[in-house]
Amino acid sequence: MSADLRNVKSLIIVFAMKGCPACEEYTPKLVQFVQGFQAHGIPFVFYTHGELAPGQIPVLVYDAAAQDPDVQALADQYKVEALPTTVLLARNARPVKLEGALEDNQIYELLASAAIASR
Repeated sequence: MSADLRNVKSLIIVFAMKGCPACEEYTPKLVQFVQGFQAHGIPFVFYTHGELAPGQIPVLVYDAAAQDPDVQALADQYKVEALPTTVLLARNARPVKLEGALEDNQIYELLASAAIASR
């Protein structure tokens, strides 16, 4: 989880886990929406490791059940109490935390907000 995200203007973090019905409903829809934005030239990338190109908007999906202390510290930092939890981080703005499986319009607004913040 040692991502260097200092030059990123916005990013999305998702905490989910296998076996969680709400997570299993939400995660594929999120992927589909991200792919739709990508098809329109919005530089979202599902980030796992490595360098990010300038302007890319990382989407980080973490297993909330992982025993990784860094993942747990991040979940604690954003007070993750329900799954899935999605956090939008944008420079010069407060984090936006959304709990539960988001509706289509909420996913669209989340991604649009991240794209606008990355301009």
